[in-house]
Amino acid sequence: MSFIRITILIFIFFGWNGFAGDDYHNSDFESVVKSKYKLPFPKDYNRSMYKEAYKGDHKLPTGLINAIEKKGIYIDLWKAEMAINDENPEMAEVFLNNARDKDPKNTMIYWLSAKNLMFKGLRREENETKIKGKLFSQGYKEALKCRKLDSSNYNCEMHVGALLARIMTNAGIWSALFNAGKVEKAFLKANELANSGKSQHYRYSSGNTGIGVSAFALGVMYRMAPHNWFLKLLSPVDGDLGKSIKFHKQNLNMNPTEPESHTELGVSYLCQWAMDEDDDAKTRGIDILKKCSSLPKPRSKTSLMSYNDCKKLINKPKLACGYSKDRQQETDADKIKAQVKK
Repeated sequence: MSFIRITILIFIFFGWNGFAGDDYHNSDFESVVKSKYKLPFPKDYNRSMYKEAYKGDHKLPTGLINAIEKKGIYIDLWKAEMAINDENPEMAEVFLNNARDKDPKNTMIYWLSAKNLMFKGLRREENETKIKGKLFSQGYKEALKCRKLDSSNYNCEMHVGALLARIMTNAGIWSALFNAGKVEKAFLKANELANSGKSQHYRYSSGNTGIGVSAFALGVMYRMAPHNWFLKLLSPVDGDLGKSIKFHKQNLNMNPTEPESHTELGVSYLCQWAMDEDDDAKTRGIDILKKCSSLPKPRSKTSLMSYNDCKKLINKPKLACGYSKDRQQETDADKIKAQVKK
């Protein structure tokens, strides 16, 4: 029997994981990662809480599996992703620069760099708009490089939309109105790609997936897009709280342990109450925010911001429609009209 035939039979019998000598479904795979591969593993990573993105999904981070199976540059990229997760942007830059030296055309370098700059900006104080704006703009440029290298890559589109959205909310309502169409287009394409099958699947070190993250982004966008007739004249995107709630439910279903997922769904319900005087929506929103408050206190600063905002929004539900982690957005049409006249 030829070597090739034997190899094929082994592959069929054991599957790829068995052939590689690793069982990715092993509940103690974390110890394998640390002892055998000497790679970092996300803290508090709980696979039992995450939903399968496809049948047979082992629910391990995609970057980790790339590092194990592809090695080389992908070890640097996984360490960079973990440094971003651990809120160490300087260390992430070291690993990303190592990767650039090895393969400057690898798309992962650029969306990870964009993500690193985005979270670096999000951790700044609300009033540091100039510093945040500069970081978000740098991140947007990195995301555009990613798109230029591969226009059909989920993570490239996702981060183009995410960084432009951060530039908008950091700058305030006017930037949001005039650039919303570009963000919607990027997020819709990212969501379509994320739901297109296993080839576009990406699970982050947080446990969330491309399906969940892109749904989250659309949920925020459709809440914050204009609902007032006057603002709709200026914006290419109409607000739609039904769509916002639908997408946030999809995201929460994928990653129910993240405070931000609860915060944003709760806020969309509260905004529906504020817009339509829907008391049932208010009750649902407050209940979701209370569930957020009962979650374990998160380690990361960005998740902690959402965790604390849950409590703030329970006490001040009228902030919901203009709520943003960057800064509160103006939603009063009369005040915006006054700005137009100036």
